[in-house]
Amino acid sequence: MDMNQQMLNLHKHLVRFISINVIIFILVISSDRLYGVSLSNINSIIFLYIPASICLFGIYNFKNRTKIGYTLALTLLTFIGGFFAISGILLFLLGDTIDMVQGGLLILLAFTTLRRLKTIKSQTFKSWYYLDSFQLNPGTLNEDEVLASCPTCSSLLAVIPSRLTPDDNCPNCGHNLVKYSVDTNEEE
Repeated sequence: MDMNQQMLNLHKHLVRFISINVIIFILVISSDRLYGVSLSNINSIIFLYIPASICLFGIYNFKNRTKIGYTLALTLLTFIGGFFAISGILLFLLGDTIDMVQGGLLILLAFTTLRRLKTIKSQTFKSWYYLDSFQLNPGTLNEDEVLASCPTCSSLLAVIPSRLTPDDNCPNCGHNLVKYSVDTNEEE
């Protein structure tokens, strides 16, 4: 699978992930059980319809790779992750048994949501997002350097193949760049 297809798959995954988070966010803010406040008339407009509209606008723009879509996706992930964390902590500390379970699940969801920020902020994804196709300028490479991707995190790196050793690690994830086969002791 080429790099464009990998990035496209990652983008589709992020769109689905953000969409599911928005649905859960809307369900949580529309729940009168969460804060004991009935969302009627003006409150429902402020606390439900406006955030839901902004979230849907952000998903639409991110899905279509508009320039503002990237920023909106970062903002959505940050805001919704923070909202889940705060709501989860409040429910966990102030609620009964069912609320504690819901609070724990919201904290877990906040953690997984905020972890996606690292993925979306990566320079490789950001470069792909703003370009129609994934292209790098080979003129920026030094002599003997080639472009390679980390086998663990798929970060794009400029390496000199003849100088790679099993001790070389990816600067992004810290895993080995060269994998050896256990049976044959040959490089993969």
